[in-house]
Amino acid sequence: MSTWKKRPVTLIIADAGPLISLAAIDRMELLQTFGQPVLVCDVVKEECFAKPGTLGEQRLRAWFETDGKNQYHLINTPYLDAYRIALKKQMSGEDRVATAGHGDATISWLLKNLFRFRGKEEIALLLTEDSEFGDSEPLMLSRRAHVISTRFWLNTLERLGIIPSAKNIIGEIANAGRVVAKYNAARPAIIDKGTRSDWEDRALAVKPRDDEDGSGGGAGGGPGRP
Repeated sequence: MSTWKKRPVTLIIADAGPLISLAAIDRMELLQTFGQPVLVCDVVKEECFAKPGTLGEQRLRAWFETDGKNQYHLINTPYLDAYRIALKKQMSGEDRVATAGHGDATISWLLKNLFRFRGKEEIALLLTEDSEFGDSEPLMLSRRAHVISTRFWLNTLERLGIIPSAKNIIGEIANAGRVVAKYNAARPAIIDKGTRSDWEDRALAVKPRDDEDGSGGGAGGGPGRP
């Protein structure tokens, strides 16, 4: 008999990459699959439109306009002004990497301050496409979030029978002009001793397929990590 205590994942925090990928094929509704709130930091929202002609730009703008009307909620952070200044430097050519790390910093801040916004302790599912998966600032500074790649998330939706084929959706995103990062990886939340999240139970119930392109670190961790 299992002695594990189970804690539910109660909200989703989305980075810019997954938002752009889903908007590119008009599948933003997949973010609301489990009926949980979807939080987006103000800097992450602006990152979505940092490059002119972002794929799915109009769909993204329409979705952001639903703030408070469905499961999506915009989170204002102390970093927005600094990001805008950095973006001007980057666009002018003064510093071509001026905005690097700003999105991660805002998500780290949100993870540290969830209690302020939600009024209770919660476990978040952090959805990202960062190429440095497993090493990003949100993961290092807060492990009360279950951090997963877009590819892993889509594969999990397929295993749960929510979508017919993750491979097809990834192919649609590629046909739209965007490549989903190959990392099929997840880093579990560190909660309390002897406690795990229900997302972990769902996501790890079935092993990733051996033939999945870019399986990376598998279900247990990021690339090269246990």
